[in-house]
Amino acid sequence: MIWTKDFILVSLLIVTAGALQVDIMPAQGEISVGEGKFFLCEVVAGAKEIDWFSPSGEKIEPNRPDITVTRTDETTSTLTLYSATLDDAGTYKCVARRGSEEGEATVNVKIFRKHHLSLHPPPPPHCH
Repeated sequence: MIWTKDFILVSLLIVTAGALQVDIMPAQGEISVGEGKFFLCEVVAGAKEIDWFSPSGEKIEPNRPDITVTRTDETTSTLTLYSATLDDAGTYKCVARRGSEEGEATVNVKIFRKHHLSLHPPPPPHCH
């Protein structure tokens, strides 16, 4: 019975050792329409590939005019949203790969409309 317990423990360690640890900072994003923001995807111990995916699931290619992905070094990649629109809202995913190891993290991006608040009192009513 002890052998089985040890075998299961070793098996669990092997399975979890195959996953890369991936973190995104900040962990969530709130942006007003027209503003920009960047998100840093960091892979503990580095990765051969780091890719970002849009809320629709498509891989984000580098150097798009509205959103870019930049590989900083072996451990980090940056997603930058420029001049955000309501269509940019959703969950973005960073996927890292190194050999047979893979890991991912997500960030939920919320886009808000800017509201202009007038602090001037309304004009007085006209009397006839």
